Amino acid sequence: VEGRGVSRWIDGKIEPWSPSPKLDHALVTSILEDTNESVWIATRGHGLMVFHEGRARWLTETDGWEHADVTRLIEDRRTHVWAGTLGGGVCRFSGQGPVKCAEFAGLNITDLEIDRAGNILALSETSLSRVPLDRKIEQWPIDIDDEGPSATAVLEDRDGCRWVATRTGLDRIHGEETDRLTHSDGFPENAVLELLEDREGRIWIGTDGAGLLRLSADPASSRSAEE
Repeated sequence: VEGRGVSRWIDGKIEPWSPSPKLDHALVTSILEDTNESVWIATRGHGLMVFHEGRARWLTETDGWEHADVTRLIEDRRTHVWAGTLGGGVCRFSGQGPVKCAEFAGLNITDLEIDRAGNILALSETSLSRVPLDRKIEQWPIDIDDEGPSATAVLEDRDGCRWVATRTGLDRIHGEETDRLTHSDGFPENAVLELLEDREGRIWIGTDGAGLLRLSADPASSRSAEE
């Protein structure tokens, strides 16, 4: 909840969860429970908190952590936790603490996802990168207009297409080609904030101003989830 910390669903009702006073009024951006049952909570302005075995701990410079604005958390197949930040790029946590990915230094990371092969997809405001486990990082620029950097979310679907949500449309990258769906194509709302693929392979789209949309098998058509 924006500016009101974390709440949880217990016995059919929502109640506030407050393992740390600092969290009570924090803007929480991402929550992750890792393989070791530690709960990681990312915030804007307060950094990163880890809750394990009843104890909450905020990461500090002593831990090698120096970023106040954390945007996204994800755990890879090797049980490493990755954190995206504003201005600090991407960091990976292993047994030795956070390790920065030098290739992303200074970038504002808006989303992190894992593709079908287990690689990390890192989205900044201006580019999409794939971080292979043992190979060189690949990067694709995102076409933006005069409104400025705008990429917000990334998804790789079951067919291997990469979808990039932006505030000026929705991009679909398949092979070497990129299609952009915008209002001029009949897309109901340009500003896209979140993406999800369901069990049937349909793409669900969270927008800023047009609610929740569902993309049919024809990428050029969409409809409201209420229809």
